[in-house]
Amino acid sequence: MPIRVEREKWILFRHTCKYEVLKTLALKLKQNQANLSNSALINVGRQLELINLYSSRNPIPNYFDTFQNKVKTLAFWMFGYKDKVDGVDKFIFSPLGNLFIKHIENDDDCRKIFLTMAYSMQYEHPNSETPSSFQVYPFRLIFKLLSDERINKRLYDDEYTYLIPFIKKIDRHGYEELVRKILDFRHLSLRAKREILESDEHTYVNSYYEWQFTVKLFEQIGIVDVTDLENVVAELYHPSNPTSHSKPTKRIIRQRFVKLNPELNDFLRKLFENYDVFATPVTLNPETSLREDAIKEVYSFYPRELLNEIDEFDDVINSIMELPARIEEYANNEENGDCYLFEDALTEAFNLFIDVEARKIGGAGKPDIECILLTIREKFDVEAKSTSKRLSGIYTTRLRDHRNQINSKYTIVITPRYVPVVLRDIRDEDIVIIKASTFREYLYNNLVFNPRNMHFDEIDAIIRNNLGKDISMLVSDLTFRKYALA
Repeated sequence: MPIRVEREKWILFRHTCKYEVLKTLALKLKQNQANLSNSALINVGRQLELINLYSSRNPIPNYFDTFQNKVKTLAFWMFGYKDKVDGVDKFIFSPLGNLFIKHIENDDDCRKIFLTMAYSMQYEHPNSETPSSFQVYPFRLIFKLLSDERINKRLYDDEYTYLIPFIKKIDRHGYEELVRKILDFRHLSLRAKREILESDEHTYVNSYYEWQFTVKLFEQIGIVDVTDLENVVAELYHPSNPTSHSKPTKRIIRQRFVKLNPELNDFLRKLFENYDVFATPVTLNPETSLREDAIKEVYSFYPRELLNEIDEFDDVINSIMELPARIEEYANNEENGDCYLFEDALTEAFNLFIDVEARKIGGAGKPDIECILLTIREKFDVEAKSTSKRLSGIYTTRLRDHRNQINSKYTIVITPRYVPVVLRDIRDEDIVIIKASTFREYLYNNLVFNPRNMHFDEIDAIIRNNLGKDISMLVSDLTFRKYALA
């Protein structure tokens, strides 16, 4: 087999492989309102030290740096991500992260939730240094290999080290080629494998070392079983520090393999059937929207297959859980009648509020959606501006006529994106803008945490105090304060 070395590779986090540390850290962050300040992380570090889940090798522990890295590990495993709320660094829990906290006392449920978080992970990853040229779902690929009869549903450490973390993109044809390479490599002698791994020692030793952290973590959670055949394949050394007099660290690769916990096979099969292993990951720097919107999308995975599996499924709630995604989809495409579907989806969305009654009007010279805020018996209207490009202008005179027709107090314009000059159009007008992604995020969190008691009055208050502005950031902050930090 020809030797193929590529230095760019997946980067798996190795700040901790202790499952109980990750569980407890997530819980403490939640209890402490997800605060990531210096004092908050020091306090978390001391709490974990008191219950023997952390000990420092230094006489004076650097809790802040240590637990910053552990928070990055939570972000890597899709518990959530770091963002600012009211100017303060917070850890924003993903829907799956919140679900994990909710079920934290149930090991079986948490195992399936963690597996789902790993299944959702992509490269390019918002919280990994893996190069952006990698566009693959790494653990979908690994789980598929661990389900493949042709390689005995197992993956050896040396096979991962040599082949897997260098895969930038993969399709079905590439997967078949990968299986062939694994089988070819599996039939090599130990000496031949050692020579291959030693040919680029520093790359492969890091590949192996990172994989060890992941395997240990997955084994503790109960996602994989590990079998060690003890035969030594290779001894690899980390690169020496030029300023250090200590010997380079050695890693011994043995004939060890992992297999999936068979109790997860049926659930994983459902994920395979509905979420393609070879799907194209979300682009983190899209041409037509902001990176922050893409990051929210990456962390929004919440499959109904999991909800069924852990008895979280509610027919009424989950039938409308798809609504935020439909709003985002229809907002970004004005072709093929999607502008009308966008109006339909928004009408449905506003009727989710228990204090709002909404009906679609549409048509030339008329508002798109008429709403009444039932608590004060006042009307407002909604304009659905779907576009694959940025909205270039708002005809305020036309919208004023729409308001006059129905005695509306203000107009909400919902659009995926707009050019800055639009803000000049609405200045001093009874109009506000909300980005479609922000409205989707607000709805999504309400549907997860408060599906039967959604009130519009809090958004109404924001609107009345900020007419003539884009209120997206204010609505996003409201979402975080209410739900991401709850």
